[in-house]
Amino acid sequence: MDKKPELPEGYLGPQEKFSELGLETLSHPEPEITARDNHLEIKIKAKTHVKFTTQLINCRNDKDLSKFVFAQTRENVVHFLVHMPESDYYKLQLYCLPAADPSKSLPNVYNYLIHCTRALQPVYPFPKQYAQWKDGCFIEEPRVLHTNSKLTNINWQVKVPNAKAVAVVADGEWHHFEDRGHGMWTAKFDLDKYRGKNTKVTLSANFQGAEESKYSTFFSNVWISVLLTATSVLGKKTKCSSRCSLHDRILTVGNEDLKCSTLLWTNIIWHLIYVISRYLDINKAYFADKISF
Repeated sequence: MDKKPELPEGYLGPQEKFSELGLETLSHPEPEITARDNHLEIKIKAKTHVKFTTQLINCRNDKDLSKFVFAQTRENVVHFLVHMPESDYYKLQLYCLPAADPSKSLPNVYNYLIHCTRALQPVYPFPKQYAQWKDGCFIEEPRVLHTNSKLTNINWQVKVPNAKAVAVVADGEWHHFEDRGHGMWTAKFDLDKYRGKNTKVTLSANFQGAEESKYSTFFSNVWISVLLTATSVLGKKTKCSSRCSLHDRILTVGNEDLKCSTLLWTNIIWHLIYVISRYLDINKAYFADKISF
């Protein structure tokens, strides 16, 4: 059973700047969350235009898992998509300042303690976001692409206010989006030929004109380079499963590859048994405790 961490008094909930910045919790008003799924969305309303950054920490081992959090804004509501690799306790720390404030040091405004009781869905690091993405942009689909994703006829739908053009660039090939009005852009194209080739993929937008050199990058080293080839942030390739965080500062290869592969297949087998047991309605609680991703 996961052990609840001891936290300093006053750590949880709103901090000093929360009310001052006109922020309000929408989806989760209480700072302690019990999540029965390892995919969670938290919404914060802002009265003014603000910029956010986040930090997700596993309470058991203090691992920084911030790449499993994706923030985007729609109609003054900031959506935080939080994916937790395994059942455990996590600290989600939110930092915020007015968008016009040039300071790069954002104060802590709110802290959550999340208890993920079951992790049945696989998780993958989200793409790196650049500053302009947080300026009112929103992606409807796809949220993540990974090794097992279907990479043909991918539907893209993004909101990029005031953009003149939007495109995905993969290995120098441009895939231009169609303007649907009101800042919405859509496209459909294939990326399957880049699978396993360590190809850099970026989502970019043009706010000035038709010149490709004027595009601003929103996402860099996105899905294909980081996820489809399982390339770590340190540049070392590993065969680790989704249970092994690609965000870890230290990755080992060799025997660890076998260990991670064994964990993956063990989890797949238990997952299949669990699905069958649910269908037969037998021993569900026993099998559920055996599953982790």
